[in-house]
Amino acid sequence: MIDDNDEIQKKNIDLLIAGYWYEDLPPVMEMGTIAENLKCIVKGIDNDRYDDFKKLNGLIIEYKKMESPTYIYNDGIEPITFFEFKNNGALREMQIPNLKYYCSFIYNTIAVYDKLFSKLYNNPEFDKYVSNSNSYILFNELFHVFKMYDGSEEVIESGLFAVKNNKTTGQLAREENNVRYLKKQGAKLYSVKVDIESFYPNVYTHYLSKIKTAEPYKGNIMCDSYFDFLDYYNMKINNNQTKGIVTGVFSSAVSAELLMLCVDYEINSVIGDEVTYIRYVDDLTFFSDSLEEIYSKLPLVQRVLNKYRLRINNNKTESHMSIYNMSYVDMYNLRRRFDFFNFDSANGVKYDKEVFYNIKGYVSRAYDNNQKSDIKAFLSMFNRAVYSKIISFDDNEKIDLKEHTIAYMLQLACSEPIFASRCYRVIISILQLIDDVDEKERVIGLIKSKSDYINSTYHDSLLQIWHYYVLSKYDSKTKIKEILNGFGNYEINPIILAGFVREGNGENKELFDYIKNKYSSIVNKEGEDSFWKKSIMVSKWWLPLLVIYLKDGKNYSNFYHSQHFGSIYKAMKDEITI
Repeated sequence: MIDDNDEIQKKNIDLLIAGYWYEDLPPVMEMGTIAENLKCIVKGIDNDRYDDFKKLNGLIIEYKKMESPTYIYNDGIEPITFFEFKNNGALREMQIPNLKYYCSFIYNTIAVYDKLFSKLYNNPEFDKYVSNSNSYILFNELFHVFKMYDGSEEVIESGLFAVKNNKTTGQLAREENNVRYLKKQGAKLYSVKVDIESFYPNVYTHYLSKIKTAEPYKGNIMCDSYFDFLDYYNMKINNNQTKGIVTGVFSSAVSAELLMLCVDYEINSVIGDEVTYIRYVDDLTFFSDSLEEIYSKLPLVQRVLNKYRLRINNNKTESHMSIYNMSYVDMYNLRRRFDFFNFDSANGVKYDKEVFYNIKGYVSRAYDNNQKSDIKAFLSMFNRAVYSKIISFDDNEKIDLKEHTIAYMLQLACSEPIFASRCYRVIISILQLIDDVDEKERVIGLIKSKSDYINSTYHDSLLQIWHYYVLSKYDSKTKIKEILNGFGNYEINPIILAGFVREGNGENKELFDYIKNKYSSIVNKEGEDSFWKKSIMVSKWWLPLLVIYLKDGKNYSNFYHSQHFGSIYKAMKDEITI
């Protein structure tokens, strides 16, 4: 099943691995360092190396019975939860599933690649089923991607997975989205954008099994066991719940897309020829020369959604004249306004007080005009300019421009947390330019001054995770015990803990003890002090425990050498040959 001579397959395994870690999270997992071992694990699954999975006809169909946390029903696996921010400031729940079980998704997805994904996206007879989607999961043609920052070009072959958090495939997917949108829009005068209410939390996993009897799969694609697996897998990795699938990982994108292709087919059958339609995940956009024509079709669209226990969020329905492209980012204005975004700036642009105030003015005006996508694009490009040293900070100014730019990034992140990941990336790039010990210590103190505010206002959020990730990398003076005590009675998110893991034998005792004690206080049975060991690796604490294993050689509490840690987790570090 796994073919070392299949170049597309090898690239797709790499992309599926890359699709595990959510793009806006800091790299606490360091997926690149374990990618080769993860590929070996996928081969090992193919060769029946592990007894964690039950296979039938070449597909994983069931997991070995496990001891789950006492607060989870019937062999459920607990994801790690955190929160990101929507444009309106509301919180969106996100999850990281257990990596061991994501490996089962990789294996099964590769196993059915030819029968399902290649057929669906590369066979012209299926174009009518996939042409309405802007959240496609496979590229169906060859592309040459030009990388604007270094002038290089990369070839993306037909048949590769369109993983959004891979820089190259993600960039290409965004470019292709604009093309597909414009094709569907054509010369239609109006558009109506419809949002499905709480989409991921409301997806009923059993429908992932049922869609095998619906178009476009019924009678065309024989992958019944894979659809059954998606139902089982999404339920298991989400506390054994049938309502809702985890958000932020590529397995969820695949599951949602395969389900929504059925919805696309049915919507096309009810909207008629006067209305065209395109969808990005759960955002549906309809085009017509008549707004009345579109709105007359929405009850029929809702009737289709009813079959999948989904509903339109009427509070988010928006109508526009098509001459206004609401998703457009004005890259021309950015390049015209800031010299360091232009190619001829490769020899360096001086960053002085005038540039600093220009940035503040641009961001404030864009924010007042609700151009949040433009600000995101600016921050990403600004970070690249700092990281690539295109910008040269003027040290002759009366103010410390590095320190004041970091202060501004902190203000922006705390005032509008949807910018948090981009602001903290800029902060990291500036910190890497600071050589003076006193200056760096002063800047770290500035960052730490926001800790209490962030902890009390944005607990378990991307903002808090990024804040402590930066401190974990650059605050060498604060001891881990001080960090742990600083949270008081509030439980620390496992992603934050993973960021504080240190290299070296015996360097992580306080972290390990914190995790062990937190979990033991909930699940340990009377008279059985080591009960925590049996189930902790299917709890949310698996991530920092694994990172400790990857970076630290000590066998804390005799856990890492026990059967409870698990051979697959050990294989993520150990040299293995298949």
